[in-house]
Amino acid sequence: MPVKMEFDLLRMFCCGFILVGFCVSEEIKPTPKNDYIKKMFNPERELSSHIAAFYNGVQNGSIKLQRERLNCSHDMNFTTITNDEDRRFCCNEIDISFRQAWTGVLVHLSDFLRALRDLQCSQFNNECDARTYAFTEFNSLTYDRFCNESQFMDKCENTLTEILLKHGGSVNINHTDPGNITDLANGDTTVTLLKQIKQTTLTLDEMLKTCVQAALVNVNSCAGYFEVKETQAPMCGIVWCGFTSDAFKRYDISEWICMPARCRANIIILMVVAGLLSVASTLTNTIALIVFWKNKKLRDSQGIYKISLAVADLLIGVFVFPTVIETMKRAYMPSMLLHHRETDDGMSPKMDIGSFNSRYFNFIGFFSTWSNSVSVYILVMASFDRFMVVFRPLRYNLYTAKSLAIKISIAVWVLALMFSLIPIVLPNFEYRFIAALFVFISGDGEMIILAIAFVIPIFCMLVTHVATYVFSKKNAKARPKVISSGAKVRSISVENRLAKTLSIMVVAYLVCLLPMSVVIGLHFVLTEIDTFYPAELNINTLTLVTSLEIIFCILFISNSLLNFFIYNIRSKEFRSACTKLFNITKSKLKSKLMRSSAKAARDRRTSAAISNASHITVSSNNNGTLSINPKLNEAK
Repeated sequence: MPVKMEFDLLRMFCCGFILVGFCVSEEIKPTPKNDYIKKMFNPERELSSHIAAFYNGVQNGSIKLQRERLNCSHDMNFTTITNDEDRRFCCNEIDISFRQAWTGVLVHLSDFLRALRDLQCSQFNNECDARTYAFTEFNSLTYDRFCNESQFMDKCENTLTEILLKHGGSVNINHTDPGNITDLANGDTTVTLLKQIKQTTLTLDEMLKTCVQAALVNVNSCAGYFEVKETQAPMCGIVWCGFTSDAFKRYDISEWICMPARCRANIIILMVVAGLLSVASTLTNTIALIVFWKNKKLRDSQGIYKISLAVADLLIGVFVFPTVIETMKRAYMPSMLLHHRETDDGMSPKMDIGSFNSRYFNFIGFFSTWSNSVSVYILVMASFDRFMVVFRPLRYNLYTAKSLAIKISIAVWVLALMFSLIPIVLPNFEYRFIAALFVFISGDGEMIILAIAFVIPIFCMLVTHVATYVFSKKNAKARPKVISSGAKVRSISVENRLAKTLSIMVVAYLVCLLPMSVVIGLHFVLTEIDTFYPAELNINTLTLVTSLEIIFCILFISNSLLNFFIYNIRSKEFRSACTKLFNITKSKLKSKLMRSSAKAARDRRTSAAISNASHITVSSNNNGTLSINPKLNEAK
């Protein structure tokens, strides 16, 4: 390949990346579809004004919904709203807000039902009948508390009474009014069963009972009670429970303790698998780099691309896999802190979930985007290199191809680095989850960025491989086994083996990527897994898709482990180099162990000699000569 052609190709490649970076840096006018995608990928980022107001309202103890002539504030009983039109407006706003933001951390079902009831909304009766959000037993009992308290007492009376008796209370249930008990110790003093439960110091095991959690809900005020939920737990379904502020002060409360044991076991298994894959990926890619470094024959053009892949895969093993474990830990075992902040009305409790922040997202997103961008575009360049072998066999030169591979690899690493810095440098972009555990660039032009990062290079790879196959078949008979063009070349069998190895690597990458892409695509077509349509939500389908999404994310990342085994299976040179490296390492370890054993034996002999010397006495005879007499061992 002529030198001019090399630099033209490299220049075109660099200009293409720079043009792409310029395009995505410009603010792209969002379309309705883009808005929907934003909400789906990051529902807490793009919220309408009334949703944001609902978030703030739950935090501050008030919901402020702005209208031209109305300031509808959530003042517990909504006593300031007397106009029917204003009340209907607030009812609609609260209903819409909760429906679109119910998965939010600070959005509570009890606050929603209380607001509808206090405003005397028609939606309250409809909600009591439909029970749209009764996804768990706790949710169902919360509906009972607001809609039918006698039904709640029928379900939970025995549980609550048993707990009170365990704490030393002596109660007699008044079955004509299940909500009342008589405290026999105080004669005729009548107290409410629910009030008695709230005044009892409960253990954590008792507070984990759904009847107790629902009984502790304050139906008249949103103060001092917080709900904990998780909608993305793998193989678990929706987790939803509630605790008083006192429980957060006494215990380490999170979604983790609300999950069934099987859910916690599944998450731990996934974390262990991710840890093992991290160790394996780091070890195998380190070995691959050592093999390429010690064997100059392997460092041809394809070897250069494989070295780049190994470095990118090593980054995944060192940085990405450990952050997968940390992400699962933070997502399902978060640290929830309850503190008080000052408001106009005094001190108001507030929940803080400090699991994720921009620095954490930037760290994960930077390394995952950098390594994945390098991997996919290096595969594109390696595919193009194989194409040039069959397209211009007489002009293909091994030395020139290797030099070009080095330049292109450096360019890919630099441009991928610039691409990964986009969310850190440009304000219109940020790193967010686009799948369960996969962090990527999100922003106004996120669909274009996804196309640049995955769709376009994959399309180029497929087209290049098809073209390579067509030209290889066309030239199979015409091309001699050895080309005598004055350049160093290889036989057709070697080139075909390299092409097949690369094809297997590309197929392995696509096999790891395709399942995750399909599962992500399901969010666009299945409303039964879309949390924006809670009435149509199917818990079993949502659980299945969520579980597969997490598993397929780990599968996609584990692609970093496969290339090493593909090299070993397909390349005799690489396999023999690995065997040689293993034997050398084994011999060195064996020699080291033998030296350690010999040293230990010498130390034992020296100790024995010193011990024997301490048992010898020297005495003088009458004739002036010395005699050495060993002491008898007193123990014997």
